[in-house]
Amino acid sequence: MTFKRLNQGILAVGVALAPMALGGCGFVSPQRTAANAIRDRLPSMIGPAQSYDVSVAGGAFALSRGHASEVRIHGVGVQINPTLTLDDVFIDSHDLNFDRSTHKLTHADDTTATVSIGAQNLSNYLHARHPNWSDLQLAFSNQDIQAQLPLNILDQTAQVNVLGQFVPSPDNPSDLDLHVDSASVASVPVPISLVNYALKRVNPIVSLHSLRYPVQVQSAKVANGLLTIQGNIQLTQ
Repeated sequence: MTFKRLNQGILAVGVALAPMALGGCGFVSPQRTAANAIRDRLPSMIGPAQSYDVSVAGGAFALSRGHASEVRIHGVGVQINPTLTLDDVFIDSHDLNFDRSTHKLTHADDTTATVSIGAQNLSNYLHARHPNWSDLQLAFSNQDIQAQLPLNILDQTAQVNVLGQFVPSPDNPSDLDLHVDSASVASVPVPISLVNYALKRVNPIVSLHSLRYPVQVQSAKVANGLLTIQGNIQLTQ
């Protein structure tokens, strides 16, 4: 999973907003003009999608001076890279200031990202991330993840049926670990401690720590057939 191109999409606001706000909008509101300009850039900045919707909040005078009180982006079916497609992407940023001469973002009070991914798209991503998991079977059940994983336990590789959750890593706030609550091999229970120990070799399942802009994962949960990850993005340093 990666937020790098999502971050770049937010930075595209600076490029799009300043010239559109300064250029005169006729009968089209400056907010809508800026939003349309941002939306047109998102496929190249974030990735192709089934659809994007963008809204920009701020007065006309504030926009002309490079300030937007809020920018909200919603993408559906967003292809982040050839192996990862997100069912939904929500980005919400507040109190943004841009340098009108360079079109660069100079300040953002708070930027949050919420991405959701279904079981099939998540399976495709994990297959690509872990080529030896070609037989991976994954499904969502209530608030848990059910999976069959090839894990090395006591020097033996076995197909382990697990029930667990993705949780923020205690070692890095930009990573997600798979934590198992129950496990079995051919219907025979396996000690959870052994399985979670084996998972240390493959965790983090999802890693965001190498991105240009720091991302801190706040939560990851399964609901309504989707794994939803919420986090904060620091756009300015």
